Amino acid sequence: MKLFTVVTAFAIISPSLAALVDLTSSNRRAHIEGLPDWSKAGYEKGLKALPSDDTLIGKTITAAQLASTYGVITDDGKDDTAGLQKAIEENPGSNDAFTLILLPQGTINLSFTIYLSSNYLILRGAGNDPSSGTILSFRPDKNTKYDVLNVNGASWDQANTTVGWAYTEPTDNSKGIKEFSGSALGGWLWPGRSVFRVGSKRIAPKFVTPASLAPDNRKDIFYGSVNYHWRNDTGIKGFMADQSKEIAGHAGTRKVYINPENNSWKADPGTDVWIAAPVRSVDYDSWQVKNPEYYQNEFMFQDWFTATGSGTDEQGSFVELDHDLAFDVYSSSTAGGATQMANDTYYAKVMPIEDPVHHVGIEDIYLTQAMPDLSVADANKNYGNMAPESAMHGIVFRYARDSWVRNIQTFMTGSHPIATEAARNLQIQDNIFDGAWNKGAGGNGYLRGSRVWDSLNLRHFTFQWSAMRNVATMMNMTNDLNLHGGQEGYNLLELNYVSAPYSHRAGNCNSNCGGEGGSQEGGTWAPIYWATGNKASKWSGASGPQNVFFRNYMIKAFTAGSSQTDYEPVLFQEGWFSLEQNLAIWMGPESKAGSQYQHLSSSGGSDLLVDWEGHQQDKFMSNPGLGINGDMTDTQISLFLRDVTNGTEITRYSSIDGSRSGAGRHASLGTFSLLGYSICIALLTAVAV
Repeated sequence: MKLFTVVTAFAIISPSLAALVDLTSSNRRAHIEGLPDWSKAGYEKGLKALPSDDTLIGKTITAAQLASTYGVITDDGKDDTAGLQKAIEENPGSNDAFTLILLPQGTINLSFTIYLSSNYLILRGAGNDPSSGTILSFRPDKNTKYDVLNVNGASWDQANTTVGWAYTEPTDNSKGIKEFSGSALGGWLWPGRSVFRVGSKRIAPKFVTPASLAPDNRKDIFYGSVNYHWRNDTGIKGFMADQSKEIAGHAGTRKVYINPENNSWKADPGTDVWIAAPVRSVDYDSWQVKNPEYYQNEFMFQDWFTATGSGTDEQGSFVELDHDLAFDVYSSSTAGGATQMANDTYYAKVMPIEDPVHHVGIEDIYLTQAMPDLSVADANKNYGNMAPESAMHGIVFRYARDSWVRNIQTFMTGSHPIATEAARNLQIQDNIFDGAWNKGAGGNGYLRGSRVWDSLNLRHFTFQWSAMRNVATMMNMTNDLNLHGGQEGYNLLELNYVSAPYSHRAGNCNSNCGGEGGSQEGGTWAPIYWATGNKASKWSGASGPQNVFFRNYMIKAFTAGSSQTDYEPVLFQEGWFSLEQNLAIWMGPESKAGSQYQHLSSSGGSDLLVDWEGHQQDKFMSNPGLGINGDMTDTQISLFLRDVTNGTEITRYSSIDGSRSGAGRHASLGTFSLLGYSICIALLTAVAV
């Protein structure tokens, strides 16, 4: 990513930028009229800096205590997972009194997922340099590796990773026997197993007995189920929105109506609330989806709120919210004239998040997944899955908020270095992400921002599945900025440097590729990807409104053997830096007033774009193109921060050769920043290996 000091000059941001540039609200611009509001992105909405040693630390677990009490000893070749998990569980922090767990220098061996489910906790290593810091070496054990792959062996098969149960219990009056039976799918684990999972480990009461009966390689399917909408035991279909209304909550308002029969709902002020509205057939129609098999039921429209109150009026029972709804909450997938899909109806959900994990930080570590039978050189620019059974992520955030990852380095994770699945106000800063063993079928190897809200943020860097109000800034990366689909919207991508070689392409794949059925795909990935409804709807849906690109510098080689040149596709004929300092608002609003959502079109709107491939260099801001508003201007360097001048002293990482931890590879490094209302990832380094 590039950071500009003046209109025509820039400096590349390094992983130490956060120490130089103030990311808190004191250095943020006020909301700019006509644009989304990013002022509350990141940890504590930017009101507080990340905790440091001299503030808010209530208890410290030293490296010596880890060794003596929990058996976590570096460089002894023994598995340290259980000891580290126990140390985390036995030492929770409290409000403004964090527990700091200090990891020693050397190698700590891990074999299964560690749950960071205690609030006010900091896990800090001795540094992210493998030669002198803390190395977390992950080798997934037999119960962690996926034991069910799809029919061609390309990726994890969630649908067939199942566990069933059947048991009996005495009735309440002890005069009879009640039978219980059911099953659960691997999808409950979504987005998959990982080294760390920041999120609840609590099991919903209705699943405690099934979890106890499950085999060891299925027990984690039930972990965190206390936050799933199907935990509801009232006989209502899991926290439904008010079904007496066609629309239970209107976009632009802060009130949503709930099903009055659901007496389990409690919405005290401060309650975290998840709202999900189903996609409808009319949505797929509006995106001109060609394949009827792509009309699938899912909760495409989602967001995280804080309840400010609740009550009852002449229209029914309602919950009041802390920010505007970004979408109409249609009460079901058949509301508003929509037809039923796949012989099923989905109902909108308004769910209290029972056990959100918050105020958790991971810092100063070097994280890698050891795969001794694989070659790092073979993984370089190989966009396939080399070991799909071992496609474990680095750090997963699920139903987590106000947390962070700072100054870590990942090298060859199993899949995504970072993945989110319902997260708010995260801050990921000063990190280096370098390579993954699996970057192919099933959507592996991303820096993945999914269902992430209000945050500051290797196959792709992605916003997808309702990711909203996030900021990706000051990144230096060799992959692409990817709007992956699923109505991600209102995100800011600014001051980024993207250098994508021709080899950054789906066709660079040896096995288990990312095309349909694990096949190869043609073309080469541009610095930006945008999801059309026609192509993406099977798994996510079209990209959403008001994604803003500002002052990014991107270069790309589109043909084999060519040099990288400025990427000038859709924004400005002059290139990414226009003399007028124009903004580019991706996927609408098409009108200057900013009120109209417009799917990309190359034909004046008569036909919507079917596939981004082949259109990466079309200019959608001028006739006959539609979908980009390039008319807004701003003379400041950043739309998000007031002062970024200290970033000028940072130099760029580039073409670092040689070996790391004994593994030779060639890769370009860069820095990466992401901030958002829900997730704040700042100053990361993303490397496509």
